[in-house]
Amino acid sequence: NTFIDFNSNCSAVLWNGHMPYGWVEYRISEDAGKTYSDIYTLQYSMDEFLDGVTMISVEKAVACDDGTIVALCLRNDGTHKYRCEPWDTPTFIVSKDQGKTWSEPKVYSPYRGRTYDAFYHDGVIYVYHLCNEHFTGTLPEHVYRLYKSYDNGETFEEASVLPIDPIGRGYGSILMDDNKVLHAYAYNVKAEEQMDHAVSYDFGKTWTLLDPCYLAKGIRNPQTALIDGVYILHGRAGGLKGFVLYTSEDGSNWDEGTMLVHKEG
Repeated sequence: NTFIDFNSNCSAVLWNGHMPYGWVEYRISEDAGKTYSDIYTLQYSMDEFLDGVTMISVEKAVACDDGTIVALCLRNDGTHKYRCEPWDTPTFIVSKDQGKTWSEPKVYSPYRGRTYDAFYHDGVIYVYHLCNEHFTGTLPEHVYRLYKSYDNGETFEEASVLPIDPIGRGYGSILMDDNKVLHAYAYNVKAEEQMDHAVSYDFGKTWTLLDPCYLAKGIRNPQTALIDGVYILHGRAGGLKGFVLYTSEDGSNWDEGTMLVHKEG
């Protein structure tokens, strides 16, 4: 019943706050989210911020059965105009005491880029990494890779390269369905209403590329989940027109979408 909630403490002046110029904070709840602790500063991110070379973002975090928390981090270029890309190799940090202290950071992939999703299932951590130091792919090597950890974040190994065309792709999400089929999704900057979709029937060793998912209102940064047998997809709508929620019965065919927030202007 312990939760950990990360947030960025970034400048609201530079680029209207849409940049990682700052550090990461978090709060801990020990009563299933009813109350939260005072703010903790993630020291790794503060140290990097003070050095000014790299800005740290916590992209995803997973909790293991033994209580270990593994946070997957993005290393942004602190010398860039927007303190963002080009991205460096991804790192991870581990906590054994429910987030009170953290290990030294380690690199889990030799490929520069951004971690877009991670989850824990049956003792294994799955991590979805886009191997591109910039937002969207422009070269064949800018592929999505799947990494796995079998020892609660002590080590990671590459499981596979996904068959999704990397050109013009950015963002992404993964999930495991009730039949233990692994689904992977990716954003297509050239066709925001067409979300790439691949599935794996062997826990990420091999993949089958399916037809893209049609999304009537588009999607910008897809986030997916399977809740009580219903597939959920949410993110910014196509054209950045607001925030949209989709549902599906199979993870492939999605409803018309509900605009939860319409962008003003």
